[in-house]
Amino acid sequence: MDKERLITKTGQLLQPFETRNVIIFLKELNLNSLIHHPQVSVPLMLFLLFAIWRWTRVLLLCLFTLLSLSMLIRYTLPPPGMELTLSSTFPFILGCMGIASVLLYFSFLRTD
Repeated sequence: MDKERLITKTGQLLQPFETRNVIIFLKELNLNSLIHHPQVSVPLMLFLLFAIWRWTRVLLLCLFTLLSLSMLIRYTLPPPGMELTLSSTFPFILGCMGIASVLLYFSFLRTD
C-alpha cells in the first residue's frame, strides 16, 4: 500500500515537468512572468553572474541556448490547439539550425 501511494505521490510531483507543461510554460514566458517567478529568475541570474564573472564559454553558451530555445519555441510553434504542419515547423527547424551553427562556431572553430 505504501509503495502505491509513493508512486502516485511521485507522479503528482513530477507532473509539472512533463514536456507538454514545460513547452506551455516556455510559450507563456515573458519578462514580467520571469521576474515574478523567483524559482526561475534567481538561478538564471546567479548562472549569468557566474558565467560573466568567470567568462566561461560553456556556461555562456548554455545560457544562450536556454534563452534562444525558449524564444524559438514561443514564437515559431503554433498554439496548443492547432496542428503541426510543415510550414509551421519550418521556421523552428531553421532557428534550431541557426542556434546549432552558433554553438558549433563558438565551441570548435573560434580560438582565443
